Amino acid sequence: MVIDKVSRYIHSTQVARDGRQGKDGSFAQVLNRTMDTGTPPASSSDACAPTRELDSSTLQKASGDRTEVLCRAFRVLDLLEGYANALKDPRMTLKSIEPLINRVQYGIRDLDAALTHCTGQRNELSRLVNQISITACVEAFKFRRGDYLA
Repeated sequence: MVIDKVSRYIHSTQVARDGRQGKDGSFAQVLNRTMDTGTPPASSSDACAPTRELDSSTLQKASGDRTEVLCRAFRVLDLLEGYANALKDPRMTLKSIEPLINRVQYGIRDLDAALTHCTGQRNELSRLVNQISITACVEAFKFRRGDYLA
């Protein structure tokens, strides 16, 4: 099949230029009938499933829950960043860093609690929360074990 130009629709009153048609001309008949009546033919195989209107409050709640989880995740990440900066600061003592690690652990608890109330798209979000939680727990464990004693 060679397509070298855009042709326009051939209405039933016009004849095809080269006279080619399908095997039984059924497509041309359906096309012409559809163009004449303006409505597509009813076909059981093309029937769509019934639809219903979405409840906007459900969508807003799901979006709000996800946003809350993401905000809490960012807070925990900010706490971890502050903790990392405190560790590399030679003027900071481990005793002064301990409240930071406690806040990180409380942040993880809040994050996990927010995730349990979240609906929809839980796979991606739970994977992200799991990674943040593991990182924070490992850092807390290392801090409490004394890995950062000089």
